[in-house]
Amino acid sequence: MALQRSLDSTPVRQPVPFPTPVQPDTSATKAPALLINERWEQLILRLGFILTGAFVLNTALQAWSEGQIGIHHTLVWAIFAEYALAFCLMTMGILSVGWLKRLAWLLPAGILFVLIVAFYIKIQINLTVYGTDNIAFSHVAAERLLQGENPYTIKDATLIQQTAERFGVPTTFITSTTDGKPLDNLMSWPAGSALVFVPALWLGVTDLRWVVVAFQIAVLALLWLRAPAALRPLAVIVLAVDPYLLLYFTGGGVLDYIWVLPVLASAITLYQGRFNWSAACYGLAAGIKQQPWLLAPFLAIWVWQMHRERSVAARARAVGEFGAIALAGFLALNLPFMVWDFPAWLRGVLLPFNEQLVPFGSGISLLTQTGIADLPKGFYSAATFGVWGVLLLAYALHFRTLKHALWLAPAVIMWFSYRSLQNYFIYWTPMLIVALMSWWEEEQRAPATIES
Repeated sequence: MALQRSLDSTPVRQPVPFPTPVQPDTSATKAPALLINERWEQLILRLGFILTGAFVLNTALQAWSEGQIGIHHTLVWAIFAEYALAFCLMTMGILSVGWLKRLAWLLPAGILFVLIVAFYIKIQINLTVYGTDNIAFSHVAAERLLQGENPYTIKDATLIQQTAERFGVPTTFITSTTDGKPLDNLMSWPAGSALVFVPALWLGVTDLRWVVVAFQIAVLALLWLRAPAALRPLAVIVLAVDPYLLLYFTGGGVLDYIWVLPVLASAITLYQGRFNWSAACYGLAAGIKQQPWLLAPFLAIWVWQMHRERSVAARARAVGEFGAIALAGFLALNLPFMVWDFPAWLRGVLLPFNEQLVPFGSGISLLTQTGIADLPKGFYSAATFGVWGVLLLAYALHFRTLKHALWLAPAVIMWFSYRSLQNYFIYWTPMLIVALMSWWEEEQRAPATIES
């Protein structure tokens, strides 16, 4: 206080030879800070309106070019509505008014509207077949479950071929081994990838891509609800930057949004310090697909570091409790199949690691795919696990700096795998958005430093 009174009483001289120390706790400095924040918030909101309008324009063009509007006349009116919405949103981004905040809900509502139109065109008109073996085999697995059959015990190359033909899966998207034969196992994923479709089939849904669309919309809604008001436009606009993340992959039958939703919930609750809920959500995600498995040790490091003020034994108990709850979430989906036929279940979930699958994707395995280097699968396995170990070590040693980077680690790791598909990388984007929001909130809470 004496220092503050001394500073306040010091007369201002012109010119000032050195910058005057900024005291962030005074009312004189609080007002400009709030003003700057308000301006940034307005900028983000207005960019949100303009970029959302640009996204709607793009989807309207796709509807015109792909919707077979000569036959489906209803789409003409949908296209008119999309152009009207796009022009309105872009106009709002440049209006000189202060009440735009009240219309921020138009951003998710507009994206939801064009997504429904786009998916209707892709699923019902333009691409009436499944684009991946993942959704085709999960569809049949869910059907067999409804008939009382264990899908993990189905090992039939003829059935696999019939399934691909039934759903029109392109030959290039049927996973095969290095001997040129397609996989004959119906299930090569944890049980959640089939269980999630059972209720939809029971209700009469015939195209399971609509289930994935529902999960995608839930991800967008969760991001919007989680975001601070100032960052809400970023919550949805960032996803719209990549059409494959928002449109093409889901329309083609990529199922990743089903595991993204629980991982996103796990990330949100993790940042909130609700470790039990985070662990449960993570366990459910791991019970759906193998990609979330790569996160496990990074999450253990996070929990350990978040309890750093406690004893070593207490930190170990916290990590153990997180792991136990996550395991319970995983078993909630998979235990019935483990009891039903454990060897068949284990063979299915470990198949991607044990089988000699062909190298495929846009990662480092391009060296083998293009003939640049004849590298065996063992090389890529060593590279994958080696990078995993290096990233873990770096994360543990530099946690303060890399704290929020754990959500990108699985993508980097899988880029070194011999199968490195684009969906292994881009579906971690929603979690990175949550990390950005959490970083921003931490910066807001951090004590201001004195400039000098």
